[in-house]
Amino acid sequence: MGIICRIALLWAFAGSMLLGCARSPLQDSGKLFRPTQMPQVFLDNLEMAPLIEGLETQVKVLSLGSGPIQFGSYQVDRAAYVDGLKGLIQAYQKSGLSGFHEVVQQNFIAMEPYGQRDWGDVFITSYYDGLFQARSKPRGDLSQPIYGRPKDLVQVELDEFRRLKSKASDEEDRHFNWMNEFNYQKLGRKFIGRLAPSVGEGLPRVIPYFDRQEIDSEQVLKGRKLELAYMDPMDAFFMQIQGSAILEFPGGKRKRFGYDSQNGHSYHAIGRELLDVIPIEKMSLQSIKAHLKTLPPEKMQEVLNTNPSYVFFRELKGRSLTSNGTETIPGRTIATDRRLFAKGTLAYMIFERPYFDSESSLEPESTGVTSRFVIDQDTGGAIRGPGRVDLYWGEGADAERHAGHMKSRGRLIYLIPKGALPEAK
Repeated sequence: MGIICRIALLWAFAGSMLLGCARSPLQDSGKLFRPTQMPQVFLDNLEMAPLIEGLETQVKVLSLGSGPIQFGSYQVDRAAYVDGLKGLIQAYQKSGLSGFHEVVQQNFIAMEPYGQRDWGDVFITSYYDGLFQARSKPRGDLSQPIYGRPKDLVQVELDEFRRLKSKASDEEDRHFNWMNEFNYQKLGRKFIGRLAPSVGEGLPRVIPYFDRQEIDSEQVLKGRKLELAYMDPMDAFFMQIQGSAILEFPGGKRKRFGYDSQNGHSYHAIGRELLDVIPIEKMSLQSIKAHLKTLPPEKMQEVLNTNPSYVFFRELKGRSLTSNGTETIPGRTIATDRRLFAKGTLAYMIFERPYFDSESSLEPESTGVTSRFVIDQDTGGAIRGPGRVDLYWGEGADAERHAGHMKSRGRLIYLIPKGALPEAK
């Protein structure tokens, strides 16, 4: 489908549950969103042109869909939402930033999700596109292949089996009720596996796909002509965590690779395996990489193998793509749980970000509060629940050092045109 499914970064390594913050009880669990007071002043620390370009793209994407846009228990009229975005674009083109802000204040209402501790409260991490060295053939430290999608990778759509329920007998109906309950609770609406030979005279089977240990350590995919490039093993791992990267080959040629598919195994944060050597308050991308470099190759691979999730790639011709097929916007694209948040929607985020003393500094000198308009375009395997947000920082070394230290609480507010929001169900 040509998408990047963000796999999560930063404190996802340690697991945001390790923060130890108790979530206050939600009075009405059916209402994930609620109207809130519109900020009196909107401050934005980035150029607006990329945001406007992104909104123009979202207008096209949202116009292709049908039915309401779901915000928790609220159903937002799609056509009215699209018209609201068009009004913002026209206001900016006519009157610049002041016109944009005026239309937001006059024609939109604010909605906030029930997040980590309270309404609007979210925990924000960041992701980026790394720049890594690679070769077309294995050599020296560049020995770990990244793979394209295997041909035996299959996705089982449980909804298709649910449709059989209407044709089932009473006995079969009881079977389907039990199966649906199990599958939806344990596996979700779909799951990924591989085709395996039949046993005896039975049919071919669908079984779980190979995990990281089988793929990287046991090299079960070797010889299938799936290798796209060869990298340093640690770089290859973190490229999968990001979901995309730019690879530089000998001679300076660069290629961008992005997410194509995943092996169906759950994501496990390797930071959880390192809490005995890295205190949680010092856990970051940089500290994890530094520790892994001190380990013998076999021991490092053991740590990496604790995350069974594995990503397969394809070459991209443009910028990295989000889960809804649009290009990422540095500093503007956010990833949230697609089961709970509507993709292609406009929001405003206030958060604390790191600041560095110089371009060569790897550790932040300070942090400070900033704010900006963002577009909810992406999702991620470790971005789960209403209180988690992943911000796309950009690409290259500077994006890596910022993203590697992004771990802050913030406020997330979605902006919805007036008249597009009827009463909650």
